[in-house]
Amino acid sequence: MLESIFRGTFRYTRVVSVPETTQQGVAVFTPRAPGCIDYNEQGFYDLNGQTFTYYQHQCFKIEENRFSIIRYNGSLLHVFECPSVLKFPHTFYHTHPCLDDQYALKMTLQSAEAFETLYTISGPTKNYTMHTVFVRE
Repeated sequence: MLESIFRGTFRYTRVVSVPETTQQGVAVFTPRAPGCIDYNEQGFYDLNGQTFTYYQHQCFKIEENRFSIIRYNGSLLHVFECPSVLKFPHTFYHTHPCLDDQYALKMTLQSAEAFETLYTISGPTKNYTMHTVFVRE
């Protein structure tokens, strides 16, 4: 079921708390091999009168009872346990440390056409949130 959700093109809006910005862009999920889906994101935001662009690439690895998000360099970023039957809405949670900070991800699948993520980053060097809403084109 996750393969059918994480497929195709999504528009997104992301609100970052610090510095306060709203980002917009396009995320494209492309099957690469069985159980492996490339995620490519490209977007932009305005800050202090300037427009900035950004890009990120990850891999979504889908297995029978879990799925993982893997960084562009091949290192593991998130692991989620999957229920045998997925009903909407469904929320996945994962927390991991990055040096002295904690990254908590809450991913909610609203439907096969929309999902959202909420990152809460906290620690001695970082304290902010990123809330992103993805809607299929």
